[in-house]
Amino acid sequence: MILLGQIIGFIFFYGQRLAFIVATIAFAYALILFGQNIAKIEGSVIVAAISSASVVLVGFGSHYFTRKREIEALHINLKRDGLIEVIDFWFDLLLRQQLGEKPMKNRELMKRMLKIKKTIMLWGSSDLVDAWHSFEAGFGDETTDEARALAIGEFMLQIRTELGHSNKGLLPQDLINFLLKHESKLT
Repeated sequence: MILLGQIIGFIFFYGQRLAFIVATIAFAYALILFGQNIAKIEGSVIVAAISSASVVLVGFGSHYFTRKREIEALHINLKRDGLIEVIDFWFDLLLRQQLGEKPMKNRELMKRMLKIKKTIMLWGSSDLVDAWHSFEAGFGDETTDEARALAIGEFMLQIRTELGHSNKGLLPQDLINFLLKHESKLT
């Protein structure tokens, strides 16, 4: 069912673009014919033809750009929901012990990490993907806890940027301190 919806969406989205291109080419061809035969046509017919063509082009353009904005809004909502899941994962991971829950088992951790990677791959910008790679690279065997915390903070700053927030004056440490202070209040 999802595949059918994706196929219909694909056809609808690209079908609109194709219709717009065909209409533009037809309009250009009509202008060429119009230009070649302009001396033979009465003035009121010329005005009517130009007005009609303008209305058609504005209608196609308006529909195209409205649909494009709708699709962009849908993508922003899906991206936001996915990135909220990423933040929920970090809070869950960091606060689990403080809430008296058992640490995540490796299997559960791997499942959630794969889900995060899918979200980042599908909805993230290239900057977010780069931030994720830096984050993963910051978890080597020789990495200190401070470096790991900073890697998490930098990744969270990039998520904030991705969601359209300004990070002016924020440092990665600020977000980590926020998390740790929040966590310490629970004990």
